[in-house]
Amino acid sequence: MKELNEQEKFWVKEGPAYTDRANATAEQRLKERPKFFNLFESLGDKNVSILEIGCNRGINLSVLDSLGFKNLSGIDIVESAVTICQQNLPNADIRKGSILSLPWEDEQFDVVFSSGVLIHQHRTESLPVVMDEMARCAKSNILGVEDYNGVHAGKTYRRQDDQYWAAPYDRCWKERFPQYKMVTRQMEGMRVIYRIDK
Repeated sequence: MKELNEQEKFWVKEGPAYTDRANATAEQRLKERPKFFNLFESLGDKNVSILEIGCNRGINLSVLDSLGFKNLSGIDIVESAVTICQQNLPNADIRKGSILSLPWEDEQFDVVFSSGVLIHQHRTESLPVVMDEMARCAKSNILGVEDYNGVHAGKTYRRQDDQYWAAPYDRCWKERFPQYKMVTRQMEGMRVIYRIDK
């Protein structure tokens, strides 16, 4: 197995505590991020295949399941989170692994999305790799909800530097993949929500 980068080491160590704190219900998450989940509804097809990177205990996937989406997959590096997610969503394909090297085929999913995951990727070291992996596995749609800032700005996270960056992630996608079409871009509080079509 490839050596973990600094963010992955941090999450393997800090992740179980985060998983314990991330105990919102699907109903609470749907209520706090309605615009984001409306993007999935706007796809018009409940049979689309969906992959969430950094799925943690599966709160977002549970929302999608409650909305009638059944072809769900997820990946997280924290073993305890994966176990909880697998228990909560026994019919989903949930795997333990790195988002820097997704264990799926090219264009395997109609939708690949992140929710508060890109914010934990180093701007030059891991963010481009994660974006490339998401794009590789996405057949047509990339969705996201991430903390927004007009410029890339690092902040201390859990008493550590280099673990959190707010940024214009919609613009990051446009700059990395200028051939993709930004279908939706909107704000929800201090978060940017977007849908990109390949």
